[in-house]
Amino acid sequence: MHEIEAIFNLWRASQSESKRAALATVVEVKGSAYRRAGARMLLVEDGRSAGMINGGCLDGDLWAHAHQVMQSGRAVLTRYDTTSNQDIVFGLGLGCRGVMKILVEPANDLTWLAAGNKVAVVYEGEDVGTRLLELAAPQKGAFIQHIEAPQRLLIFGVGADVVPLHAMAQLAGFSVEVFDHRAPFPNRLPLVPSSYYPIEKLEAHLKIEAETACVVMTHNFLFDLELLKLLLPSPARYVGILGPRRRADELLEKIGRDTLLRGINLAALDLRKLHAPIGLDIGAETPEEIALSILAEIQKRRRDKSGLSLREKDSIH
Repeated sequence: MHEIEAIFNLWRASQSESKRAALATVVEVKGSAYRRAGARMLLVEDGRSAGMINGGCLDGDLWAHAHQVMQSGRAVLTRYDTTSNQDIVFGLGLGCRGVMKILVEPANDLTWLAAGNKVAVVYEGEDVGTRLLELAAPQKGAFIQHIEAPQRLLIFGVGADVVPLHAMAQLAGFSVEVFDHRAPFPNRLPLVPSSYYPIEKLEAHLKIEAETACVVMTHNFLFDLELLKLLLPSPARYVGILGPRRRADELLEKIGRDTLLRGINLAALDLRKLHAPIGLDIGAETPEEIALSILAEIQKRRRDKSGLSLREKDSIH
């Protein structure tokens, strides 16, 4: 489940149970910290929480501020300085070497926490708190945040190797849909929840957008050919196909031919979105390792990052 969804679900549950809650949001970071500005954590008076803004080292102090906010109904801005060479801050021994400000506000209404919304997080001055962005620019001591939707992942195929990919993607907060290339059969038990549509009707059910990632794992050359005819011209940012480079080259050679679907013009396609062979080079062998490799490549493409080991970078923030 995506972190934002977990926060919203817990908030909705707390409302139905008449439980008070507070929302902690990282609003400013200088130097290094566990999370960057915009990370959130919901804290409910009965001890439940969702989201994470630190590695646990600040939780005790955050809970104290959260209970204060629940009782007073007023937001507070907290500041944590972990730049001390002694690395002894609040007796916690923090080691991130940064300064972080966290806004803790009453969680009375979190309906603004929906994918696609733009919000203004005001943490200094008057009327602090988070709200939908209005036409007027927010004042100093505020930042604008776009509430990001979960990464949408479409998987084509329902073999045993799809199971770890499906599970890991859900654990990472992706929104996952699986499509079976075979018609339902009574004696075939599904390994993961999936949908089936005849290939000529499939496109209408995909709803592919620019941020969508598509992974083809049918292990069937002809089905893969038809799927590539649908996916490569689509707005999807990422299209990956399982199998060796030679197989992918053969598929592209035949993509202009009319089969179940009409052929498409290869020269008119943006092949930068095609990842074949799929995944990052991490020495993956097992289905679980291959799933990890695929998800890492999707994340790399989504964030437009290098994929380098972090120790090879001068700074991670």
